[in-house]
Amino acid sequence: MSQVLTAAEVANLIGVDEVIVRHTLERRDDELAGYLGRTNANSETPVLALEGLPMLITKLAFNISPTDIIENLACQILHLMLIQNENKDLTEQNKALQKDSEALQRRVEELEQQVVSLQAQLTDATSKKRLWDFFK
Repeated sequence: MSQVLTAAEVANLIGVDEVIVRHTLERRDDELAGYLGRTNANSETPVLALEGLPMLITKLAFNISPTDIIENLACQILHLMLIQNENKDLTEQNKALQKDSEALQRRVEELEQQVVSLQAQLTDATSKKRLWDFFK
């Protein structure tokens, strides 16, 4: 089974009382049966595959007033828009951070090359000093 949702998660997601969701899941509706599972073998609590969410919403819609459905959908749309905006902002921040990271990696490579160069100069200077001290 793919990603599963508990009755509480479904209720929170679609804005319906958990008791109603749980009751609907426990009815063993034939159309929902393929989407139902258990968290473990001993559990009495049914879980719903994410793919079954549209079918469950359809089943629940028969018991919910149109005004509540419209209000819930409006809230869900607003929530999705906020998430999209946040995702866009995070994507832009990620791109900026990647550029900064690349610049810092280039700087680290330059500094590592400088360290190697300075170590070579130090080694050369040390050997010249020893040679100089030897011939003094």
